[in-house]
Amino acid sequence: MNVFLVVLDHHHFRAFVRAIPPSVCTMNPFENLQPVEVMRERQVQFQLDCQDGKGNAYACHSVAEFHAVVDNDHAKAAEVLKKNCDGKNNYPASCFKLGRLLLSGKGMEKSDQLALKRFEKACDSGYSQACYHLGSMLVEGAEVKKDEEKAVRAKYDTIKG
Repeated sequence: MNVFLVVLDHHHFRAFVRAIPPSVCTMNPFENLQPVEVMRERQVQFQLDCQDGKGNAYACHSVAEFHAVVDNDHAKAAEVLKKNCDGKNNYPASCFKLGRLLLSGKGMEKSDQLALKRFEKACDSGYSQACYHLGSMLVEGAEVKKDEEKAVRAKYDTIKG
């Protein structure tokens, strides 16, 4: 699949939008969503594969995402993410997600310092979204020590990642 980026002024953009076939505009992004019951069946398999943080890292991360998104249980999600980030898996996506929970205070006590450490760990593993958050926190300096040199390195890692 080839993707092209075209920059249009607002007059050309309107003409471009009018030229899009109606069938493309009526696509339903939700048509392939699975019923919650099917998702719960998958969740059971992910939990088995996760083995309480000792098994498959992707499965553990999926368990945490399910708790956060479907069950809206951020505390349980944070427990799974912590095991997946700090345990044998050292899974960068889980470190990043845990950092975001710490930053927002969802499911655990809000802590910019701990969030910064999670973003740093994920960034060091090449997770570019974490590098972006790390750099932003270091530039802003809110609740953490401002470090512009480290921020520039983290932002650079975002670009190359």
